[in-house]
Amino acid sequence: MTHTPRARHHGTKISMPKNRHANYPTRNTPVERWTTERWGKQRHAHDLSMQLKADKDNLREFGESVARAVHLNRSER
Repeated sequence: MTHTPRARHHGTKISMPKNRHANYPTRNTPVERWTTERWGKQRHAHDLSMQLKADKDNLREFGESVARAVHLNRSER
């Protein structure tokens, strides 16, 4: 058989999802998996990272307020 060039799908090819051993649930994952320790930990870590992201915005103001409070405490003594 002669060589036939492969069909080149550009953007049209639907590849197999590569998440079979990824650490997030697929469409047909049973709901119980979410209650296991691993998913709980993961969701907790996600919440923590979101909180960190939110805190980064307030960090400068927080630092200034801390400096102010320390200064006040020092001046009181």
